[in-house]
Parts: sequence; structure tokens; C-alpha cells
Amino acid sequence: MLTSSALFIVITLSFMGGFFFLSLQIKHITTL
Repeated sequence: MLTSSALFIVITLSFMGGFFFLSLQIKHITTL
């Protein structure tokens, strides 16, 4: 139970991090 919840948290954080990085890249491209 603890391992699956930790895995879910890691996947959620990585997904949010990737989405944030992607939005930053898009903002940087549109600024240029």
C-alpha cells in the first residue's frame, strides 16, 4: 500500500514537473 501510494506521488510530481517545464519552454519560445 505504501509503495503504490509513493509511486503514485512520484508519477504525479514528475508529470507536474514536466508540464511546468513544457509551459516554461513554450513561454520562452513565444517571448523570442
